[in-house]
Amino acid sequence: MYVSTVHDCWQQWSREGTASRRPGSGRLRGTTEKEDRRVRRMAVAHRTASATEIRAVVGTTVTQRTVTNRLIQGQLQARRPVACTPLTPNDCRLRCE
Repeated sequence: MYVSTVHDCWQQWSREGTASRRPGSGRLRGTTEKEDRRVRRMAVAHRTASATEIRAVVGTTVTQRTVTNRLIQGQLQARRPVACTPLTPNDCRLRCE
């Protein structure tokens, strides 16, 4: 018998009074909180280090993408937008000529 996702959500709401995800579902994390802190500390200490270099120093068996994801979660993106002054109408006109 086919049971829809909406039906499952309604049944859970009726039983538990909530429609939140059950604990334990989903893929396990590749790193622990301690390893995540170590990755962030390494990135702050060595600002020019790449994700591959950080991965080698930390010593965990994770991918370069995992290191990059942990840095993004810690708000340590590698690229920042360049701050520039907006063009004046005269500059825009001169640029279009």
